[in-house]
Amino acid sequence: MPRGRYYAVVGWWAVGVSVALGLVAAASADGMGTAEQDAEYTRRFLTQFPEVKPLPRLEEYASPARFDALFLREGWVENLKTINNDNGGIAWGWAYFMMALNEMYRGTGDRRYLDANRQCVQAVLAARDDIRGVTLWTGKTAPAWSSDKYAERGRAVFAVHTGMIVYPILDFLLLARENPVLRNEWGDADQAILRAARESLHYHDRQWRDGPAEGEGHYIGMDQENALEGKPLPGNRLSSMGRALWLLGKLTGEEVYYHRAIAIGRYIKNRLTLAPDGAYYWPYWLPLDPVTETKSTEDIRGEDISHAALTMALPVLLAHENQIFTREDMARLGKTVTQGFARLNNGVLFGEITGNPGSNPNLVQIPGRWLRLSPFAPEVRERLAAFFLKYKPAPSPLDMALLIRYITKAGCVIYVSKLGDDSDGSSWAKAFHSIQRALDAVPDDQGGHRIIVRPDTYMEANLSPAYKGAKGNYNQLLADFDGTWGSGAAGYAVLDCGDPHKGFKSVDWWSNFKANPDFSGVAWDRWRIRHVYATGGDAGLFWDLPPKLEPFTIVVEDSVGIGRAFGGGAANFIARPDEPVIFRRCHLWSLDWWGDAGGAYIRAENKTTPDFPDVTFEDCVLVGPDNALQAGNPGYEGYTRVKLHGCRLISLNFSQPRGTPSTGIINSKIKGQWLHVDLEDCLLMGYKVFGAGEGEIRYSTTPPVSAYVQFEQEVPAGMRRLGHWPVQVFEDVVPPQPVLPSKLRKEDRIINEYCEISPLEWQGQLCLLECIRPAAEGEQNQYYLRIREADTGKILARFGEGYSLACAFVQDSTVYVYASRWGEGNRWNDVNLLMSPDLQNWQSRVVIQQENEHLFNSSVCATDQGYVMAYESDDPQYTPFSVKFAVSRDLVNWSKVPDAVFLKDRYAACPCIRYAGGYYYLLYLEHRAPRWYFETYLARSKDLNEWEWSAANPVLRPDWNEGINASDPDIIEYRGNTYLYYCIADQLTWAKIKRAMYPGPLREFFEGYFQN
Repeated sequence: MPRGRYYAVVGWWAVGVSVALGLVAAASADGMGTAEQDAEYTRRFLTQFPEVKPLPRLEEYASPARFDALFLREGWVENLKTINNDNGGIAWGWAYFMMALNEMYRGTGDRRYLDANRQCVQAVLAARDDIRGVTLWTGKTAPAWSSDKYAERGRAVFAVHTGMIVYPILDFLLLARENPVLRNEWGDADQAILRAARESLHYHDRQWRDGPAEGEGHYIGMDQENALEGKPLPGNRLSSMGRALWLLGKLTGEEVYYHRAIAIGRYIKNRLTLAPDGAYYWPYWLPLDPVTETKSTEDIRGEDISHAALTMALPVLLAHENQIFTREDMARLGKTVTQGFARLNNGVLFGEITGNPGSNPNLVQIPGRWLRLSPFAPEVRERLAAFFLKYKPAPSPLDMALLIRYITKAGCVIYVSKLGDDSDGSSWAKAFHSIQRALDAVPDDQGGHRIIVRPDTYMEANLSPAYKGAKGNYNQLLADFDGTWGSGAAGYAVLDCGDPHKGFKSVDWWSNFKANPDFSGVAWDRWRIRHVYATGGDAGLFWDLPPKLEPFTIVVEDSVGIGRAFGGGAANFIARPDEPVIFRRCHLWSLDWWGDAGGAYIRAENKTTPDFPDVTFEDCVLVGPDNALQAGNPGYEGYTRVKLHGCRLISLNFSQPRGTPSTGIINSKIKGQWLHVDLEDCLLMGYKVFGAGEGEIRYSTTPPVSAYVQFEQEVPAGMRRLGHWPVQVFEDVVPPQPVLPSKLRKEDRIINEYCEISPLEWQGQLCLLECIRPAAEGEQNQYYLRIREADTGKILARFGEGYSLACAFVQDSTVYVYASRWGEGNRWNDVNLLMSPDLQNWQSRVVIQQENEHLFNSSVCATDQGYVMAYESDDPQYTPFSVKFAVSRDLVNWSKVPDAVFLKDRYAACPCIRYAGGYYYLLYLEHRAPRWYFETYLARSKDLNEWEWSAANPVLRPDWNEGINASDPDIIEYRGNTYLYYCIADQLTWAKIKRAMYPGPLREFFEGYFQN
């Protein structure tokens, strides 16, 4: 029996949706079609969707002006007065319209769309059953929206309807809360909306079931269709509830909602089938048991693309939140589009996600929802845009809103990574090495451009972009903080504007972001910055517009700013009422008490105190020796308003009044009346709360606001005085750090105080070859080699006087040691072999002769064809140092590999080579210039010529107590575990050996660094 379809008509526009609650199976899939089958489907498709001529331009087709003309024309509000969900009209009509308004706000920043949505929300809540007095077939009334259309037994409430309706309501609340102006205007009015939405979702608690697999969860049918009673709901219905639960968790902070959304996400993910074409496919009815095998597309009964778009909605949301679904999963869902229902790549879309030519073109409904995949799979944009421009002259509101957000306003993505080739920034492989090069590559002022930075340290100062962002379409500078952008690393993008050799550079106008009396920071207008750690100079996350007073907006999130004068802030600007400067979840530190210094410094230039905040700080930590927040400066007379919500402000000066006490946690440098602060849910610590050059600072408080001050000081009215040290708040001064995904665990103990060590297994025992040599140049007899047992320290051999920089290899009960020979006046000569069957009798010979060079560290591994050596050279043809290679069949006679040179153009030292699974793996030392800082990196090759670097580099970096060096790696697999020995040092005067352990075999260790 074929599935039916219906239309939910809302006012003057209609949203066609294939049966939202039909319980019959889709037609049997015919698999990927032949050319004839595809042609027949295209004929039927064109009957449903005649080609549009002439072809419109995308900018004309999807624009805010056209959206307004089609969907917000005069009289649209009248349609709200009669809405109901009797035939699913809210769930499948108005809910989509509310989603469209939310997306229009995201795409344009125009609050008119949120204002319009507020009217929709109020009307939808007023149409709930318990408000209307509507009774279900059970005789009960529910705090939800029932329908009399789908259940054989009569009027029922469907979880999918509740999820569809509540989701855009909660999304609306989140957007409103993020806008300080709207939040101030509406006050607590959103609490009633939140309570109603929560109540509606809780109505379905009785349908919740944990499992069936560990960590999974789902809803079952109850009092709805007969065929669903007691059975798990289809994936699209579960996804509808799951994304609403996730947003409820974000609004309330209650873990139960997060847990349920994640459990549903896991339930769905475990039932997606990975096809040979790399795409995920699934049926309307998800299988009861998790899918564990790959299936061909022909064997998968694909869900129609309308329902599937809803099934896909929760996975996309969770992927953005770094939960359950990875970027790899999103790439697979992108292939659901490009390999599946949009596989023809000509605008024709199939009705089922597998691209089945036997499907019904009528099932192509609101495909714009798949555009939510485009941040992860950009190729989706072109496939879907072609459909709309060629075959859909009148898109739905949500389709148009998503086109505006993801295509017409989508900018380019520019990558920054020290591992790239510094060519054009178009991918990680081609990433720019510097952030400034990426800023210079921003192509226009249309906005939406993103610069994604691999977590690392970038010694750059005075950064400035080529273009501003645009209203509703901010540019972004963000670090791949948790690795979800695929850089292979995790952490902050550290912007250090200090001197790379001498340190902190406290010079006026020397900062991370460029500004001086002749240069305005206004180029950063309408940018969003996230997960940046800015330090090393006079100001951290701070923007100044000294030459000219101009409107300015910037949003900084989850970042750290440390400066001599200012940790963060903005100066000499005019705030926009609907786009204030915003700092969210930031740690801002000042290091100086002198002058206009403060954890944050703000100086807007208003003629009177504005009704809205110039700058809003949300959930921030502001710390300074004298002031946590300061405003004003001699020579300026403007008024400034600052809002602080959920912030911790700490002045570190708790001096006695007889000493040099702080001028105030919050200080107005000149006149108190020029600064107004609105404090909400904040805690302040310091000598005293307020200080001003003259007069009093104006302020307001919204409880709770607490203050911990010196016992003789007064606490201003409206604040609660603390008599105990607020331990947790003071601990908040430390910025949060990401959890780095590594199974390599460093051991605390020092192995010895030498520089080079090589592990070997001798007669079943783990032993160490130690290179004994002086820290500086010495006599030849001060250089020798020693082998001892790792556990007992028992010395087994002392040999090789005059040799060092050695590695060990054991084969057939013979120890082979390869070392460089120290020579006074001609240091580090050749690679020499010292070999012994018993550690007592040693033979030696030269195996690699130097050629207009010196040879240093070497390393040997066994391969399928024999043996390979990597050895370090200072060959003047290349940038010192480089790595060369040699091969042998017997470990004694070696031949150099011509033209095989690793890293000719940059420092590469201390090689350690191993062979596993068809790859040569090379651990080596990178000098992280311009810093005096050294890390161990990993690359692999199949032929010793073409090398692939691990995206997870570095394998080893020095901790704070390990100097500036993690070098001279050597590695061994012993009794099922992998041990990596390395040197910590300052590369000048001292060195010590430490060890790290990986709980698994060597091959697994190496391959783990090259997994997606």
